[in-house]
Amino acid sequence: MLAELRLLVQVALGIVFLFSTAGKLRDPKAFVEGVAHYRVLSTWVAYFLGSLFIPLEAWLAVAHLTGWMAPVAVPLGLVMLVLFAVAVFVNLRHGRVLPCYCFGRGGEMISGRTLARLFLLSSSELLLLFNRRALASNPFLYSWQVSGFMQVGLTLFWSTFLLFVGLWLLNLKDLLAMVRPYRRCQEPIEQEGSTLS
Repeated sequence: MLAELRLLVQVALGIVFLFSTAGKLRDPKAFVEGVAHYRVLSTWVAYFLGSLFIPLEAWLAVAHLTGWMAPVAVPLGLVMLVLFAVAVFVNLRHGRVLPCYCFGRGGEMISGRTLARLFLLSSSELLLLFNRRALASNPFLYSWQVSGFMQVGLTLFWSTFLLFVGLWLLNLKDLLAMVRPYRRCQEPIEQEGSTLS
C-alpha cells in the first residue's frame, strides 16, 4: 500500500512540474525577470538561475513521471522547492507583494498559501526521498506496478485526484467562506427596513 502511495505522489509531483514548465515556457523571459524581482540574489545570478530553472523543471517532470533517474531527481526537486519557499518567505517577511511565477507569468500573488503549497510539495518529495532504495531499483515507469494501459490510466487518475485534494485543502478557508451564511450582509437590510416603518 505504501509503495502505491509513493507512486501516486511521484506521478502527482511530475504533473505539477510539467504544468509549471508549460506555464513558464509560454513566456520564459517574464519568468527569468520574475526570479530577479524576488531580490534574494544578485541580478546576474537571478537571471542565470532563472534561465536554468525551466529546463531543470522539465527534466524533473520527466524523471518523476517515468522514474528515469528518480534517485537524482527527487533530492534535486526537494532542494529547488525549498529554495522557492525560502525566496517566498523572505519576500513575505519584507512585506513585498509580487507575483508567484510558480506556473509562469501572472497568476496569484505570493502569500501564506504559496508557502503552504511549497511545504506540501516539499513534504511529498521527502516521502519519496526516504525510499531512495526503491527508486534506484526501478529505473523506468515502475514496470512492477504499472504493467498495462489500465494501470497507467488508474495511476494518472489517482495522482490527479491526489493533486485536487491538496488544492482543496489549500483553499479550504475560501471554500468555507462560500458556504457560511452571510449574516452581516442581511443585518443592515433588516435594520434599514425597521427605520423606514
